[in-house]
Amino acid sequence: MVRHPTEIITEERKRMRGGTGSVRIRHFFRAEELACPIRLLAELRLSPGDSIGLHPHHGEEEIFVVLSGKGEISEDGVAWEPIGPGDATITQAGRSHTVRGTEGELVMIAIIGSCA
Repeated sequence: MVRHPTEIITEERKRMRGGTGSVRIRHFFRAEELACPIRLLAELRLSPGDSIGLHPHHGEEEIFVVLSGKGEISEDGVAWEPIGPGDATITQAGRSHTVRGTEGELVMIAIIGSCA
């Protein structure tokens, strides 16, 4: 299956997970289109100052791959760590995380999959 840019579903979520500002999301494929236990496969865009609030992952893991821009991520409420182009992060099942844009538009690929 090929999904062309004009076919990709885009949405904007304000104060995502209790964060600030808004997050623009491009859903490459929806969970119901996938045979594997992947809940999210999308591009996320955060402007400086925008954030996704602290939230847990139970029975699933989330991976971010940073394409451009700069941001910070905090896991389990611990100190912020800078992220930028080429960085990859993983939040394992049972952990919590939050992310925010700091410089330029933070663009990331996000994948959330079950740990079944």
